[in-house]
Amino acid sequence: MSSMIDFKTCEILAHLRARLPTAVVRYECAGAMHKFNIARGGLVYQVSFPERVLASTAEDELKAMLRAVVERTILGVASRHTLAGAAAGRGA
Repeated sequence: MSSMIDFKTCEILAHLRARLPTAVVRYECAGAMHKFNIARGGLVYQVSFPERVLASTAEDELKAMLRAVVERTILGVASRHTLAGAAAGRGA
């Protein structure tokens, strides 16, 4: 894992924790998949970022993805699992 990937995963974790202060947010890495588990309001959401998506996604695009995740989590309308990059037209 590169230092840029490390930086982006730390930024994602900090962003989710700041925007969802009542949630418990945990991070895990399994191979080339970076998973963020968000427990809030009795539900658990998982957002997964393939390493290739983290490597190729610009900071502003990543922030837009995170805004959508936070909004859906707050509203409780999101699918409980989101694969980042799929929503951005990159496929699974």
